[in-house]
Amino acid sequence: MKIENSNLYVCGDYHEQGRRLKIMLALLQPNSAVVFLGDYPAQFMSQFGDLNNLLIQYRLHAYLLRGNHDNPVFWRAEREHVNQRYSNLTLLAEVDSLQWRDVNILCVSGAISVDRTSKRTDVGFCWPNTEAVPADAVEQTHKLVGELGTFNIMLSHSSTIEGVPESCEDSSFVKRFLPDDPNLMADLKSENQRLSETFITSGANCSIYGHYHRAFSNQVDSIEYQCLNICEVLELKCAAMT
Repeated sequence: MKIENSNLYVCGDYHEQGRRLKIMLALLQPNSAVVFLGDYPAQFMSQFGDLNNLLIQYRLHAYLLRGNHDNPVFWRAEREHVNQRYSNLTLLAEVDSLQWRDVNILCVSGAISVDRTSKRTDVGFCWPNTEAVPADAVEQTHKLVGELGTFNIMLSHSSTIEGVPESCEDSSFVKRFLPDDPNLMADLKSENQRLSETFITSGANCSIYGHYHRAFSNQVDSIEYQCLNICEVLELKCAAMT
């Protein structure tokens, strides 16, 4: 999918932070594009309408990855319908590509909810069997590389192993849910590993993601890893990705 806009931004999780989102959008150059990394959250069709109206107001077009708090059905069975209904937003496929200027961008949706087996404040809005990074992400990426060539950057909701701000073993948040979810630790590690393999397959040298609700950056062997905080915005620079 080709982006014709002159400017391209990436935004971390949204989580219904309406005031912060409006402030952020107002600072962006009009007629730009922005990629959201997930967790709006999108649980009802009307929420896309609210976001679309804001995008129209600020003369922006958005490309939306799916986070773990977003209903997978909209990115699967309903994706074409949503994209036709709303003029200023585009739901990306679970594993998708964007081309902007001379930058080839891989987009990978999904993440496991750490509290997937617990009582949640958003009761009913957890999809433990379908919310994770797609099992065939590596295979889909390999196919895209064959069609488009290697990628410069990977945008995802969750992170590779190398980019995780805090390991599962050290995370007090993860530990809270282990007694009721004995497979959680292994599943989280497996998902991070899947994204690492996807990243390697893509050939990219930069990974940008959300999900962890913090600003974090790391460099390993000239590979850049950057985690965006809630409503944090990063402007992509063409020269930095070539």
